[in-house]
Amino acid sequence: MIIRGYASLTELRTDEALRFLRMKDFADMNAVFERCSDRVLAVLRQSPPRYVYREYSEIPAFFTGNAILKRVEHCERILVFAATLGSGIDRLIQTSNFSDGAADSVVIDALAGAAIEQVCDFICEMFCANYKNHEITKRFSPGYVDFPLEKNLDLLRELDTARKIGLSSTGAMMIPGKSVTAIVGAKKL
Repeated sequence: MIIRGYASLTELRTDEALRFLRMKDFADMNAVFERCSDRVLAVLRQSPPRYVYREYSEIPAFFTGNAILKRVEHCERILVFAATLGSGIDRLIQTSNFSDGAADSVVIDALAGAAIEQVCDFICEMFCANYKNHEITKRFSPGYVDFPLEKNLDLLRELDTARKIGLSSTGAMMIPGKSVTAIVGAKKL
């Protein structure tokens, strides 16, 4: 069964945004950061991040590559999920580049990157809560090691993301851009 949901973000993790920007702090850009953070949160309040997931008790047939197979080898449950911030964030990044300048656009992009990571963490925390006596693997996504990026198409098709959360792919890029597909496993301790 495919489960669909919405994530609510009331604040953004600045440490993650700083990491994306390769900065230690926003000291020189506090006004830009605050303005951009408010704008990202306003878009996410208007159109909350969406996700969809499915749990498997066996390794899905579309998993190819030694790295992913080894990662989920002894897992009792495997979670395959997709999450997106939606097209509003893509529009905000694009329009801010023209209306406010490159600095705002770059900061908004980093904050949106941090936001999608928070959504993925939220999904993984839900999964962990259901499997407390298990070791949870780290997230693994198409494009890592020998798990081809093209497998995104299989994951999106399997989760029916175009219909359920408005997420599609060209094969190399997901649309909307601030989106993630990932796999997590639960191994009995």
